[in-house]
Parts: sequence; structure tokens; C-alpha cells
Amino acid sequence: MDLALLDPSVIRLCQIRFHGSLGIEENAKRKFRAYYGSDWCRIAFEGLKVGDFIRLTQKHLDIIHVPEFERKHAPRQLFRFKTEEPKPRPKPRRLWQTIKNLF
Repeated sequence: MDLALLDPSVIRLCQIRFHGSLGIEENAKRKFRAYYGSDWCRIAFEGLKVGDFIRLTQKHLDIIHVPEFERKHAPRQLFRFKTEEPKPRPKPRRLWQTIKNLF
């Protein structure tokens, strides 16, 4: 999430924060630099790879790595929907059959 879009009071009230790689938006860089300093801003902008995050806990910053998610169970179907087969359309009657049925 972009820090520039959040109210500063909400950011200060959070007890733990995770930041991934920063984008190219200048407002986000400026706000991140103001909160954590230029060294951490450089790391967040250039140094983080996929799965790496900067973690803030009680005024302590460190870098953590979150491994790729691997499922332990195969997916299962939760709901079973009845599928109705389409009804066959009747063949159109010919003119002679229509006249024959009238008599």
C-alpha cells in the first residue's frame, strides 16, 4: 500500500508495519524517506527482491524474507451445482403435416 494515500495519524498508531519494494511515485518516496531515513528508502527502492519486506516493530527496522506459499492440500469442490442438459428443440412441421393435422 502506498504511504502517501494514508493519513499520518493512522500510520503512527500501527504497532507493526511491513513495506515491500517501493514504486516510482515521488510522494511515496518522500514520505517513506521522512519516516525511516534515506538509507532505508534506498533499500526499499532498489534492494528488495520478491518476498523481501522491511518490518517495523517498536521503532526497530529489519529485513525479513517471506517464503513462497505452497499449498498442502489439493483444492476441493465446496458446492455442487446441478447442470441441466438443454432440451432438444422439436423439428419444425412442414406445411403438408400441418394441413393433415387440421383434418
